[in-house]
Amino acid sequence: FFQRLRMLRGLSVCSVLFVVVTFLAVAQALTFDVPATREKCFEEEIPYDVLVKGTYSSQASSISTVHMWIQGIDKNQIFKDIDGKGSFAFTSVAAGLHTFCFDVVPTGGQRYVPPLRVEFDLSVGVDAEDYDAIAIAEELSPLEIELRKLEDAAVAVNKHMNYMRQREAAMRDTNESSNARVLYFSFISMSILVTLGIWQIVYLKKYFRSRKLISQ
Repeated sequence: FFQRLRMLRGLSVCSVLFVVVTFLAVAQALTFDVPATREKCFEEEIPYDVLVKGTYSSQASSISTVHMWIQGIDKNQIFKDIDGKGSFAFTSVAAGLHTFCFDVVPTGGQRYVPPLRVEFDLSVGVDAEDYDAIAIAEELSPLEIELRKLEDAAVAVNKHMNYMRQREAAMRDTNESSNARVLYFSFISMSILVTLGIWQIVYLKKYFRSRKLISQ
């Protein structure tokens, strides 16, 4: 009975973990060509305090190489590499769009260099954790590893929900500010129109009196 119960618990943990990790974890493997005439950038929405890992490698070339850099939400440079291949890992310090850019740079004085193919792997959140290394370091059983994954996924869900609440609050403040500005603008516009209407009435009345078109 207890053995069957443990099996059901393990199955439940795996099912819940699959749903949560599928929702939160981001794992992308991209292959694309980078032209020498312009940089190529990708943006990824990353919550606060989330682990981000990735690798990239470019096609071998004797006349050019690929530079890669990462920018945070305030356009500060988080990572830069000029070797044509490399790996990176960082924890986000603020929630928002992070930019991953690639550029082909000639190594000599060539005026034209062909595009280079780049392979780019990006892992965000729970998918970026190396649970095999954690299991070896902490001597955890498979069930304990699944529980650790579930715990990390729950923490990630909480961070994501807090981030969404912050965005909702920011959008609500923006909407309220916009509505207040529209109200003020409408009030000022109506005041100007009323003032102009009164001035026109007074002016026309004086004009008609000066022409003796109406009685005093």
